[in-house]
Amino acid sequence: MLTFDKLKIVVSASDCIDNINLNKFSTISKNGVVTEYKYQQVSPYQLYIEKDVTDNEVIIEFTGKILGARYSELINQTNIRQCLQNLNTLELCNLDIDTILNEGKVVKADVTIDTEYPDITSLTKELQSCIKNNERYTAVNKRGNFIVEKNVKTKNRKLRLTIYDKEQEMSLQDNQRWLQTLDEAEAKTFNDYFKNKIRFELNLNSVKAIKDWLCISDNSLSSV
Repeated sequence: MLTFDKLKIVVSASDCIDNINLNKFSTISKNGVVTEYKYQQVSPYQLYIEKDVTDNEVIIEFTGKILGARYSELINQTNIRQCLQNLNTLELCNLDIDTILNEGKVVKADVTIDTEYPDITSLTKELQSCIKNNERYTAVNKRGNFIVEKNVKTKNRKLRLTIYDKEQEMSLQDNQRWLQTLDEAEAKTFNDYFKNKIRFELNLNSVKAIKDWLCISDNSLSSV
């Protein structure tokens, strides 16, 4: 079963969102007519919600941390409804979950898996040595992340794989802030769960990449 740490979903039905909290959302107008409502946060986890009145669509982007105590499951077909239900509990707006599940299209996806491995340094060195075509791929270490990218200019053909120490990443300030939203027992469970865990994250940032790499004929949420 595929698991994801981030999804960006577009729904061509602006009426699948209502009860927008205008104290939280930014209201964008043109010539005195409201065109968009937007909400964005980066901490304690990333979340973006937009209602585009002009284009009659809703855009939702969120990470696996919306699952709270179920975060270790990552986003998958068994908990996607729970993700949307948890969004509704934030009292930012009310989402029509069934419409999103049935009509949503995925336009970005981070395919993710966590696995236990004792030495990320030796692993990434070995992986780097396996890349023979340096014109086609680049492999670099950036701030503790090992990143392999495909050297292309066209957005549809871009591809990036990131490998990093998830236990170390959970010690960062934003992640510690997120852990503080859980009760003490749940936070301890996560600290134990991520010990010696390495995360592999494949960023699919176009519809073509999603269809090609997931081997699906369309980018509907149900297919993904």
